[in-house]
Amino acid sequence: VVSAVVGSLSYLVAQPTSQTPAVGASGAIAGVIAAHLVLYPGATLGSVAPVLFLSVVESTPTLLLLLLWLATQVFSSVASLTTSTGIAWWAHVGGFAAGLVLAPVLRKRRMAR
Repeated sequence: VVSAVVGSLSYLVAQPTSQTPAVGASGAIAGVIAAHLVLYPGATLGSVAPVLFLSVVESTPTLLLLLLWLATQVFSSVASLTTSTGIAWWAHVGGFAAGLVLAPVLRKRRMAR
């Protein structure tokens, strides 16, 4: 929930004159993605890669995938400063940042129990 709120606030700060409402769960989802990155840094994800006419299943580090995803979000966020895209890119970036900050705090709190 905190990631959703931080994501919405990030959008409002980055796009203060926007007439487009920011409705959605993308900030919260980005926070969960960031928390996964913090809590499981060595995790891998099975991915299918097409090779010629075959499909090859490979184990890809989630760190790589998530950093590529984050790069596209930051690039799109910066690009959206000069044009309206109808997508709250800054909500994604803000939610991700909140997840990065909150995950270690919540992990310590959970371990203390």
